Formats: sequence, C-alpha cells, structure tokens
Amino acid sequence: MEISADVYLIFLSLSLVYTICLIFCIFRVKGFFRFLPEWRSAKLLYYFLLVQILMRVISFWSICIFSEQIQLRNSVLSFILLTLPDTLLTSSLLVLLWIMIMCNIFTRIESDDNNLPIGSTSYLYRAAIITLKVLLAWIALEIMLYGFLALNSLKRSTIMLQQCLWMVLASVAIICASVYLQFKYSGIPFKSQVAAKKMKRVNLAAFVWSVGRILHTILLVVRESELNNPEELNEISDNTLPLIVTVIDFLCSELLCYYLVMRASFYKIFLPQEFAAETIPMVDRNSKSLFDRNSEHNFVVELQETSTADSGVLINKEIFNQKGKLGTLYEGISNNATVVVRRLILNRISAYVIEKLEEEINDMKSITNPYLMTNIRVVIKKPTQNKTFDIIMPYISGGSLYSALHEKKLKFSLQKKIELAREIAFSMKLLHDQGRIHGHLTSHNILLDSRNILVSDLGMVHLKKYVGLLGNYSNKSAWSSPEVLKEGGNVVIKATTHDDVYSFGMILWEIMTEKEPFPDYSLKKLKEMVVEQEYRPALEEFEVPGVQELIKSCWNINPQSRPTFHLVFSALTITK
Repeated sequence: MEISADVYLIFLSLSLVYTICLIFCIFRVKGFFRFLPEWRSAKLLYYFLLVQILMRVISFWSICIFSEQIQLRNSVLSFILLTLPDTLLTSSLLVLLWIMIMCNIFTRIESDDNNLPIGSTSYLYRAAIITLKVLLAWIALEIMLYGFLALNSLKRSTIMLQQCLWMVLASVAIICASVYLQFKYSGIPFKSQVAAKKMKRVNLAAFVWSVGRILHTILLVVRESELNNPEELNEISDNTLPLIVTVIDFLCSELLCYYLVMRASFYKIFLPQEFAAETIPMVDRNSKSLFDRNSEHNFVVELQETSTADSGVLINKEIFNQKGKLGTLYEGISNNATVVVRRLILNRISAYVIEKLEEEINDMKSITNPYLMTNIRVVIKKPTQNKTFDIIMPYISGGSLYSALHEKKLKFSLQKKIELAREIAFSMKLLHDQGRIHGHLTSHNILLDSRNILVSDLGMVHLKKYVGLLGNYSNKSAWSSPEVLKEGGNVVIKATTHDDVYSFGMILWEIMTEKEPFPDYSLKKLKEMVVEQEYRPALEEFEVPGVQELIKSCWNINPQSRPTFHLVFSALTITK
C-alpha cells in the first residue's frame, strides 16, 4: 500500500501520540497495587485501554513502516486490529458506568446504618453488579462474533453494524443513568467538597466518553459512505475526506477520552490517600455519648386546673411581649428555682382543646431526648370572665440562639458553630426517630444551656391552632418551608419531617453567616419570595467543606429530596 507524504506524516504523528499514551497507560497499570479493594473492578478500565492503545500503536506503526509491503485488502488480521479497539472502548464505557454508580455510593453522605435512604445503597450495588454482568456478556458476544469472522462465517459489515449499535445504546444508557442518578440523589449531600469534585470528574468523563462513542459512530458512517468499497481499507489513504474524518475521530472520540481517565485527578479517585484525608467526623457514629447525657431539664409535665389566681409562681418581671406570639413571657420563682412563665389570656376556650392539651402533655412524657426542653407544668386558671394559661418552663440563662446571634452579637468559633448545628441535628434526629415533628423550628426556640442546646416550643398543637384561629398568633416565619408558607392560615396545620429539615437548613445558614433570614418580612411577603419566586438567602463558600451543599440540599424545592436528619447529622464534619 503506497501512501503520500502528507498521509504518512499524519499516521506518523498518530503513531507517536498513541505510543506516548501507551507508555502513560503502562505507568497507570503499574500503580494498581495502590487501588482500594472496593475499586478493584476499575482496573478493567485501564486494562482495556492498554490493549486498545497497543492495537492502535501496532496498526499505525505498521502503516508507517511497512506501507509499501503490506496489503490490507481482505486481511482478517488487519480488520481485527482496526475494529477490535472499538469493542474495547465500548467495554471501557460500561466500566465507566460501574464507576459512576459506585462513586454515588462512596461520595455521598451515609446514614447511621451505612445506608442511603430507602435502601438506596443496596439498589445501587445491584445496579453496579448488573453493569458488570452486562460487560461480561458483551465481551463473550464479541469473542464469539470474531470467532465466526475468523472461520469466514460472518461478514465484516455485520460486526461493524453491531458495534455501532452497541456503542450508541451504551452511550445513551450512560447519559440517561447520569441524569437519573443526579436527579434521584440530588437531596443527598456529598461528604465534602472533595467528594463532590470526584463525582463531577466521573460524570464528566462518562459524558465525554458517551458523546465520543456517538460521534465515532456518526463519523464512521460518513467515512464509509465516501468509500467505493467499504471493505477496501486501502481507500482510506487515497481519499481526502475519509482521512480527515478518521483523524478527527481519533482525536475527539479516543485521545480526549484517554486524557480524562488517565489524568492524575481522575486516577486518584481509586487510591486510599485522597479518601483518607477527606474529612474527619466530629462525632463517632457508633458513640452513644450524646444520647446518654442526662439533662436536668427533662421535667415531669402535668396539667393543673385551678379557680384561684395562684399558680404557685412568684412573677418577678416581664421579659418578652410581642404581637403575634404565643402569650407573654415572664421571669418568676417556683419552688425556689427561677422559671419562665408563658401566660396566655383567652376570652373563651372549648373543653375539646383542653382535653387535647392534656393528651399532648401526657404524650410528651414518653419522649426521651436530652436536647428537648419540656414544660414543668401547665396551669389553667379559671376566673369568672377569662381563662389564663400559665405554661411554666425552666429558665435558661443563655437565652435563645436568635438572641445570641442577632441581639447579643456573640461571636462563635468555627468549631462551636458546627457543634451547635450538630447538636440541633442530633436532637431533631432523636425527635423524628420517635415519630414526633416540631413543625416550626427557628433560632428563637433553640435555647443555649451551659451544657448543650435545648429545643423548645414543642407540642401543644391544638392550643396553638385555636389561638391562631382567634387571629392573635402565628408560628409561620422566615424559617418555614415553602410548603408550610403555601398552606392557608397563620398556624402550621400539618407539618412533616421535610419541613423541619428545611428549617434546620435556614438555621445552619444563620449560624454560619451570623445573619437573620428575611428580617422584618411579613407573612405575605415571605410567601411571595419563598414560594412564588423560590428565593433563598445567598450562599457563600464556607470554611467547612460540604456545608454549602448541605444547606442547599435542606432547601431543595422537592421536599422528598431533602435529606433526613440521620444524613444531616452525618454530614456535619470538620476538617482539621
């Protein structure tokens, strides 16, 4: 086969470039001993590349060195050398799909039982195993077809046609899988910014490889249509357009793909160093120390009804009175201890509400949570005209988180901020595990004790609804989820765990930025901004990796895609 000087130069350049790729791939293969055990199947990617590049090197150097002696016509060996690399590239594409699935498992936050929500980890593992089985079936099919070719029982065009079909199907499957995984697990935060970058590298490589295989199929059709005899491979060097198409094909659908998976940033995904240095959990996941801590604030709750004006509390002073809130707060003394009294004065109240209040108070006795502040007792005084509710609570000297951040302007260290957020998440995790929902979590009802945080203002749902109907109370706020703001009325009617997660995301943003969310916004304005315009406070890069992604996942517009507090608690880690 005699070729021109220009064509010779092109093939010589390709020979040199592929030889460099081969050497580089050999170095990558030599580093396999450092691979993490869970990534051992990823070695297939580089084995396939090694054989594929080797076959390209042999083909190109053969054309350059023996161009006048060799004849490509009707040579089964030459056909295999030129087409088998396509089979290996499709095999590599399937390995990339497996890597993408596994990366979703290893880079995203795990729950306390090492599972993603709703059994997703086992589902992903099954998908990964199925992908490897499809790969083995594909390899077996290709071996069988090339065996038939060697026996002259199959046409070359048949092999090329099925290769093109498989390449397109595999490429479309990977693109669809990538979109599905991103959508399905958009609410599951990454372990860190490093983990998020790993996932982006894998998705980028999978996408470029998929597009490259589709482009290769298109260019193959263009090239073959320009040849008079598609099985006459000598024509490639005699026809300008097929030659140009071939060079573009090699550059875009092969060399670019090699670069993406052989560069150091991609290769390190499979090594232990990067995973080990990623993040250091602030809390031992198996430790029960947080749960085992006793709190002096787990008081026995009781309901008392009295016709006297005495509730057993000596009122000292008023400490909080704001329109739209649940009563007025007073500081007082009860049994020689400082307490806070929340006093509501109602013109009328039904026996049904009092009955439900008693049921809720009895129900709260079963809650075991060292981070939950329960009431000491609720006293209903029944004078002639009005009924007065005194809700007696422990006095917490540290005040609320809101007061500390926005009134006292206290400056917390980065570690303290994460500790606060972690304790809030742990308290809510315990609460949700016991089938309870807060419904209107804000920094106002997070109290700062000397030992730990306390979540307050839980329960008394029917009383709050009743007071809300009278038009004097609202527990919807800037911390409320879009779903809560969207429903009618001033009081949260039917909250879900997803609403609590959204509110926590707002508190976490508040802690990290030391800013108040939507200050002085009316309920109508909040609904317009948060619900209709889907507006959220501006996010910034925080010092702790992954916090920004965690907040975004808590604010997900789709409630079902928000993480659980198991995942939130696991996500709160800090780098040292």
